[in-house]
Amino acid sequence: MFARVFTRSTRLTRPTVMRRGGHGTPQWNEPGGYFFSEKKRVKEEWEDIYYWGMGGGMALMAVALAYKPDTSVVTWAKKEAEKSLQEKGITFEHPTSV
Repeated sequence: MFARVFTRSTRLTRPTVMRRGGHGTPQWNEPGGYFFSEKKRVKEEWEDIYYWGMGGGMALMAVALAYKPDTSVVTWAKKEAEKSLQEKGITFEHPTSV
């Protein structure tokens, strides 16, 4: 009895015929050693404009960010604190001991 149940369960879990996708062999291009199969790179008309535009834009943004005014809250609060201390007559600098 156990032998019959065991053979039936193994037959149900393991199919006898191997199933595959049914689409045939995979199609792909053989590597030729060239990028996009271009043997000699030919520049297009728009490429120079793009490179100069993007490079110039990045350089302009670098200069603009380098000379950007300081608008942080900490800087503003420090200036306000120094001004209020000066109005009260308290010196902000600590005396140096020698």
